[in-house]
Amino acid sequence: MDVEETVELIEALKAGGRTHEYALKMARKLASENTVAAAQRRLDQDRERVANLDVTALDCQGFKSWYAGPRAWHADWPGLARSLREGGLSDEDLNEIDRSSSKIVSRLGDPGAAEFGTRGLVLGHVQSGKTTNYTAVTAKASDAGYRLFIVLSGMHNALRDQTQQRLEHDLLREQERWFNLTHDGDFGNPGNAAAILAGKLRCLAVVKKNVHRLRRLNKWLDSAPDAIRTLPILVIDDESDQASIDVGDDERSTISELLRRLLDRPKAAYVGYTATPFANVLIDPHSDEDLYPRDFIVALRQPYSHMGTETIFGREPLSQDEFFFESDGRDIVRHLPEDEVDDIRPPTQTDQLASWEPYPVPSLKDAIRYFILATAARRARGQSGHSSMLIHTTMRVLGQARTRAPVQEILAETKERYAKGEVADLRSLWASERHRVPVKGLRPVTFDELAVHIGAVLRQCRVIVENSASEDTLEYAEEPQVVIVIGGNTLSRGLTLEGLVVSYFLRSATAYDTLLQMGRWFGYRRGYEDLPRVWMTTELHDWFIHLATVEAELRTEIERYEREQLTPLDYAVRIRQHSGMTVTSRAKMGSARPARVSFAGERVQSLFFHHRDPEWLARNLEAGRALVRAAVRHGVRPEAVRNTGQRLLRDVPVDHVRRFLRTYSFHENHHPRLSQQTLLKYISRQNNRGDLRKWNVLVVGATSGEGRRDIDLGLDGRTGLLTRSRLRTGGGSSANLKAIMSRTDLIADLAAGDDELAHAAQARSTVQLLRSRPRGTGLLALYPIDRNSAPAKRGVREPLGALEDVLGVGIVFPDTDETTPVEYVEAGLDPDAVDARRQREESSALAGEIEALNRLDEQDDVP
Repeated sequence: MDVEETVELIEALKAGGRTHEYALKMARKLASENTVAAAQRRLDQDRERVANLDVTALDCQGFKSWYAGPRAWHADWPGLARSLREGGLSDEDLNEIDRSSSKIVSRLGDPGAAEFGTRGLVLGHVQSGKTTNYTAVTAKASDAGYRLFIVLSGMHNALRDQTQQRLEHDLLREQERWFNLTHDGDFGNPGNAAAILAGKLRCLAVVKKNVHRLRRLNKWLDSAPDAIRTLPILVIDDESDQASIDVGDDERSTISELLRRLLDRPKAAYVGYTATPFANVLIDPHSDEDLYPRDFIVALRQPYSHMGTETIFGREPLSQDEFFFESDGRDIVRHLPEDEVDDIRPPTQTDQLASWEPYPVPSLKDAIRYFILATAARRARGQSGHSSMLIHTTMRVLGQARTRAPVQEILAETKERYAKGEVADLRSLWASERHRVPVKGLRPVTFDELAVHIGAVLRQCRVIVENSASEDTLEYAEEPQVVIVIGGNTLSRGLTLEGLVVSYFLRSATAYDTLLQMGRWFGYRRGYEDLPRVWMTTELHDWFIHLATVEAELRTEIERYEREQLTPLDYAVRIRQHSGMTVTSRAKMGSARPARVSFAGERVQSLFFHHRDPEWLARNLEAGRALVRAAVRHGVRPEAVRNTGQRLLRDVPVDHVRRFLRTYSFHENHHPRLSQQTLLKYISRQNNRGDLRKWNVLVVGATSGEGRRDIDLGLDGRTGLLTRSRLRTGGGSSANLKAIMSRTDLIADLAAGDDELAHAAQARSTVQLLRSRPRGTGLLALYPIDRNSAPAKRGVREPLGALEDVLGVGIVFPDTDETTPVEYVEAGLDPDAVDARRQREESSALAGEIEALNRLDEQDDVP
C-alpha cells in the first residue's frame, strides 16, 4: 500500500466507527512502518490546514483539530457539491461553503473518541444560506464517521417541512447510506431504535422544537442504551436563539431541559445556527449544563451576492473602519407617512382589534402596484420563476386575516383600471422607481417592455394569509406563482419566500433579534437586484441602520478576539444598545453584565442630531464658541492649517475641554460610549494618571467659495460652514449624517507644520494614523455644518433641513500603556425605555400560538 491508500484506509476505518489507534494498528499490518508514518504526517498536515482555514473562529483552550478535510472517495460531500453547483451556486460561494463547513466539522468532537460533548455556535446572516452550510457540515460529518443527525428546525410545521424537503433533496441522494427517521412527518415512531441505530446507516431526523416531539425523541433514544453508548451524534439547532435557551430563573424551560437531556449522551456534538446570536452569547458561560458555545464560535462571511442588513440600510462607521468606508445602503426603502400607520397596522389591544377595520392606504397601494410592475419587469427579462410580496403588520392572526380585505380591494381596483387601459398611474410609478437602484450589468426595464406582462401578472396574483390559524397554505408548485403573503411569526423564522420582491413592514417589535428575523427581504436576488423595495416607517428605517451597525461591530469583536487568541470563555462579546430597542427579550438576557471599554487609540464622532430643535442646536454652537474663546483667553493662538479652512489651537488645558463636554449635548441614539458621563469619566481617570491634561482643538471649516455661508465660532474671522447631508430616513426629528470626520483629520494637528507627514497620511490606514498620535495629548475636532446642506446627487441622502446650523464633534484619543476602562453598556435596557405593555401582549400572543401548536402535536401523539 502506498501513502494515499494508507490514508484512505485509516480514514475509512475511523468513519466506520473505529478508533484512531485501531486504524493505525490495521494500517501497520498492510503497509510498511515508513508508509504509515508518512500517512500520519500527511494527516497531521491536512488537519492543521483545515484548522487554519480563512474563516473567523474562536476556539476553546487546547483545541486540537482531528478532521483532515473532504476526500475524493467520500460519499456525501462530493455529491452535495455537485448538486449545489448544478443548482447554480457560483464557484466562489461554493468554495466559501467548503471552507467554512470544513472548519466547523474540525471543531466537532472526534467521532473516534470514547466520549465528547461539544458546544458550538455558527453566526450567519438572515436568509444567507445557513441551511446550505449546515447541510454541508452534515455531509462532511457523515463522511467522517458521525451516524445520527438531528436537525431542530424551529417551532412551525411549515418550516420543519421545508427543511425536511431541502435535506432530502440535497443530502439523501445516496439512499443506501441513509435511514430517514422523519420522511413522513415530524418525529413519531420510526421503528426499533436498537436495530436501526446498531446498523451502519446514517440516520436523519428533522424535528420541531416542540415538547411532545422532543420528549418522544428522547424516549426513543433511551430505548437503545447499548447503541447510543458508541454512537456519534450531531445535533444542529436551526434558529438556536428561539426556544432552546433557558428563560426561567429557577426552573429550566421544558424545551430547554429536553434539549439538554438530548445532549446528555456519551458522544454528542451541538451546533447552534443563527443570524441573531444576541441571546446565545448572553447564556451563562459558567454552567456546564447550558448551551453557551464554550468550544467554538464561527462567523460566516456574507456572500458577495447576498443582500443583507448593511447592503440595504447601510450602517454607522465603527472605530476600526477606514475613513473611505462608505455604507449608505441602497435606495430601496420607501417610507410610510405616520398618518397612515394607524389605518393599516392593527391595534395591540384585543378589545380594539375586534372592531378594527383596515383601510387601503396610499402607501399600500404603491407597494402592491410596484410589486405587479416589478414582477412584470422580471418577466420582461426572461425570469419566469416565483414572485412574492410580504405584508407583515402584526403577529396577531386576526389582524393578519383582516388585512386581506384592503389588499384584495387594491388588486381589484388595479385590475379594473388596467382593463380600461388606465395605466398612467402605473407608468408614473415606474418612471419614479426604475433608475433608483443602479446595478452593474442590469439595464433598467422600460415601461413599454414590461407592460405586455402586466395582464398575466394580475391574473396570476393570489393573496395568502399564512399563519397557524389560516386554511391557506404557502406552497410553491412547479408552475411559477405570483403571491402576496400576509403573515407574522411563521414567516419571520426561517420560512423562505421564493422570489421576494416587495416587503411592506410595520411590525411594532423592539428587540434586535425579533426585528432582524422579520427581515425576509434579505437574501439573494440574482438578476433582479435593482427591483426589491421595502416599505416601512422612518423609525424602523433608523432602527435597521442601527442593527446593521450592531451586527458589524459584533463580528468585528469576534475577529479581534480570534487575533488575540481568546476563547469564548475568556471574553464575552459586547453588544451595543439603542435608546428605543432591547437586545433580546428580557427572559433571554441570561448572564448579561455591564461591559467596560477603553477609548485608548480610538476616535469617536457625533453622527445624530436633533436638526429640528433650534434651541438644542444653538446651545451646542455656543458650547463650541465658549471653548474656542476660553482657549484664546488662556493665551492659545489659533494657527491656520495651510489652505484648508481649518484652524488649530494647541495645548488647550483639559479643564476647557471638560467644560465643553459638560455643555455639549450628544444625541441619545449615539453609541452609549459617546455620552457626557462616559467621556468625562474616562478623561478624569486618565488625568489621574497624568494623561490627557493637554488637548489640541481643531476647528474644521470650509474654504471660501461662491454661495458658501460662514459662522462666528470665536476666532479672529468667520469660519466657513461645511456641507454634510443626511441619510434619507424620512422627516423625523433626528438627522443621521453617518460620518463627519475625514482620514486626514486624525492627525491634522500633527501634519499642520509637517508637509511630509501630511502627504504620507494619504497612504496610511486608519489604524496606522491612530497609532502615530503622540501619547498623552488628545484631539478634539469641531465641525460647523450648514443647516442648508444638500447632497451632491439623488439617492439615499437628502438635504439636512436643520432649523439652525449644526456643530458636530470628533474626538481622537491617543494610545496609552496604562488605560483605565470605563463601564459603558449593560446588556439590558431600562424597562422605562420601552413599551412594557406591548412586550407583554406580544409575549402572551406568542405563548398562545406555541400552546396551540403543542396541543395539535399532542392530539396526534403516538404511543
